[in-house]
Amino acid sequence: MTLTGKFSDLPLTDLIQVLSANQKTCRVFINVDEADGELYVDHGQIVHAQFGQLFGTEAVYAFIAASSRARFLLQAGVRTDRRTVNDSTPALIMEGLRRIDEGMVSRPTGPISTASARGALPRASALRAGVAAGAIVAVGVVIGVVTFSNVSANRSPVVSPEAAIDAVELTGSNDRRPRLLRGMPPVAPRKDSGLSPSIVCRILVQVDGKVTDASVYRTRPDLAAFESVALAAVEQYVFEPALRDGNPVPVRINWPVTFADAPRETGVRLNIKGSDTIGGALGPALVAAFEARHPDISVEIEALGSSTGFVGLFDGTADIAASSRPVKPKEVAQAERLGIRLEELVLGYDGIAIVVHRDNPVTALSLDELRWLFSGEVRRWSKVGGDRKRVVPVSRPSYSGTHGFFRDKVLRIDGGDLRFSKNTKYLEKNEEVVAYVAQDPDAITYVGLAWVSRPGVKVLSVVGSRGPVRPTSSSIRDGSYPISRPLLLYTRGVPKGPMAEFLRFVLSADGEALVARNGFVASEADVDALIDPKLVEEPMTSYVAPKVVRVFFGKGQTDVDAGVERQIQRITQVMRTNAYRARIVGHSDASGTRVDHRVVSRRRAQSVQDALVARGVDPTLLDIEAASASRPLVSNRTRGGRRENRRVDVTLIPRQQAR
Repeated sequence: MTLTGKFSDLPLTDLIQVLSANQKTCRVFINVDEADGELYVDHGQIVHAQFGQLFGTEAVYAFIAASSRARFLLQAGVRTDRRTVNDSTPALIMEGLRRIDEGMVSRPTGPISTASARGALPRASALRAGVAAGAIVAVGVVIGVVTFSNVSANRSPVVSPEAAIDAVELTGSNDRRPRLLRGMPPVAPRKDSGLSPSIVCRILVQVDGKVTDASVYRTRPDLAAFESVALAAVEQYVFEPALRDGNPVPVRINWPVTFADAPRETGVRLNIKGSDTIGGALGPALVAAFEARHPDISVEIEALGSSTGFVGLFDGTADIAASSRPVKPKEVAQAERLGIRLEELVLGYDGIAIVVHRDNPVTALSLDELRWLFSGEVRRWSKVGGDRKRVVPVSRPSYSGTHGFFRDKVLRIDGGDLRFSKNTKYLEKNEEVVAYVAQDPDAITYVGLAWVSRPGVKVLSVVGSRGPVRPTSSSIRDGSYPISRPLLLYTRGVPKGPMAEFLRFVLSADGEALVARNGFVASEADVDALIDPKLVEEPMTSYVAPKVVRVFFGKGQTDVDAGVERQIQRITQVMRTNAYRARIVGHSDASGTRVDHRVVSRRRAQSVQDALVARGVDPTLLDIEAASASRPLVSNRTRGGRRENRRVDVTLIPRQQAR
């Protein structure tokens, strides 16, 4: 069966998500004014795309960016032997939209020119003539009932986005717009802001009242922090569903999000930052159990990677750093410069499991073979006992403790300097990593033991001194599994007061039970030997954080301009007292290559240093560092998050503390 339509009725992103969710196979011809193209979907996965002279993922991004004038013709059940696309559908859509936002999409030109495709594409005039008013209905006929219920077992069934109507159309006597049932105004992200804006979000409210899609209706660079908080809040809202003729319907509606002032502190608040391995499920479970016993103590947890935990300890925004790797020498040195003594506690142990698609015939790999596969020295599975297919390594970002531990334990175990393959795909969250491997038969990744019980994947044995060993609690506890690590908690000095009380609970029998329940191995250490019970009654250790001034940059910008003059003057005034040194750290977002990150972050730091020296600051009091994209303030997955991470952090350290 075939159908025709146009992107103004059915955007390509919606079409391919429906095809993916329903595991369909088809060929889609596409025509726009400047070029023709084709896209093949096999069991819900895009396997080949060509748009004019563009191939593979670049062609898919160009399709997503195509104007509403584009037309398509879909032929159900048509396959191809070509494979030029390996990324998952969600990854393609997210990256395509990011590139559109930042103007990085290649433009197609000309018709398809390969011999295999020549003559196969219908004439543009035929597509124009064949557009049917009922295209969306026809999609349902070709691909079946449109539902995303098979995407995740934990989510309620939702209706495809193109089936939603605009709330302004609900004008009948039996119609009703969505009504908010649950959801509070979020706390404003900046306490010192003189503005409390309303952020209008464009949201999709499903028939069960849940929000399954949200974006900022009109973005503003100066409100990026507010926009990020608004989106995070509105995605948790629950509505009374909209009605049309008395029946629940999915609708899109513009929903304004207002902000509340930060609540007055009626008790004690602890902040934990760091490892996603600890903070993904274990951390929230420990926090919930502790708060149930101690309603006067609230604990906030943020899990963006181990490195961010140490950044929080040093700038005073975290009381406890959660890390899935030991503290680095340079972090110890930075603590010394700031006059901080780090205390380390072992929360438990984790095994790094090697995970592949369930249909991969390989059952065990040695450390050498893992090194070859992840570094790109071996690019075909046939070299390690598998099929003749190309290996697709998948990894966490560089600021993840799991990434650093695996790199040091496997890629650089002999003191070498091997890097991850240039073909490595980087995903931010453990659940995203495992989901990707579950849908790509050629992928391989590494994750903590808590993430292996997911459908569609299998865990490999790793060959150690005792032969092939699977990652289990016993093999991790006795050290026979070669890739294991401690899970660590760090504090500034000896923990006292509420912080000591929280850590005593975490290391108690109840805390250890939660550690085991979440797939890790408890430390089984004597809690009284680690934290003196008398310290629970003492006041929490006070810490005056160094002054941190943040200088923000635009996309690709590396030079200081007039827009940040206020921050530069503030730093200059403090430095002229001669009582401070300054550590200038440049940062980038996750756009571009690693080389781009390093170069851009160093240039930003250097430009701030030059601006200070030009205003009379002694250059011997300035140290600079390029942190690349390793220490994000917020997630790089959103446009607003990337804006927040394009910055230079200037830490003003009292000279009597600096060493």
